[in-house]
Amino acid sequence: MNKILITCFLVISFVSFDDNLFAEECGSSFPCMESQAIENAKLNKITNQSSPFFGCMLQEWHANFLLNKSNLDNQIEVWEVFTYERFLACYRSNSTTGEVGELGVDTEKRRVINGTRFKAIVICEKNICSSVKWVETKCCFNMAHEEY
Repeated sequence: MNKILITCFLVISFVSFDDNLFAEECGSSFPCMESQAIENAKLNKITNQSSPFFGCMLQEWHANFLLNKSNLDNQIEVWEVFTYERFLACYRSNSTTGEVGELGVDTEKRRVINGTRFKAIVICEKNICSSVKWVETKCCFNMAHEEY
């Protein structure tokens, strides 16, 4: 009988512990996926140098929750994630083999202006951020994120 009670206690404890792990992620409070949305945008930044959404040294990541595009009843959160180009010597190549900052005569170079702001829309559904779409670049922002 003792073994049955101990086993029941351990099973109940494990289930409660497991629920607490999921509750720490979001619980019943939404929005809660800001840091995950930023991390997802970082992982899915544009690496193709010919893209207008390519940045060399993206820094100062932050996100805003978009309530009007989210559906909290279905645990869908939509975030706009912003990051800023903070590298003065950033050039990109139209060539797929060109290196950032590469000097050459056969590739056209285009400077990514320091202070350019990049914006992505990140959709998180049921505690998983799976969709990142880079939608905008805008110049120019100072270190206080004020447009100049």
